[in-house]
Amino acid sequence: AARNTGAVAASGDIIFFGEADDVFYEHHIPVCWDQLRMHPNLGFAKTRMDAGQGYLESSHEWGGVKVAELHPHWQVAIEDTSPMNLCVRAGAHAFVGGFPEGGDFAVDMEDGAYMMAL
Repeated sequence: AARNTGAVAASGDIIFFGEADDVFYEHHIPVCWDQLRMHPNLGFAKTRMDAGQGYLESSHEWGGVKVAELHPHWQVAIEDTSPMNLCVRAGAHAFVGGFPEGGDFAVDMEDGAYMMAL
């Protein structure tokens, strides 16, 4: 809900999502900005993120399982679905209806559903 509220309040064409504990590579914002400005057909741009051991060690438990103990392919899945390394055009965000809220998405996986919709 907070991401959608922020997107509605945004006054620009390009939206970056960030949370208090997010750490970006220093090139993230200029690379995404440049890609969307140079390619008007793109709805969003993403950069790599580090979902490596440091990220996994600081992550929460889910269903009683520590994220760091999950199969390594989850590192890629986290990188592919996380909005922390994403910038999106306001029109694309509106087109997919923003992040799903409530029901099955009230607690988790809204970011994965959002990325699939984009």
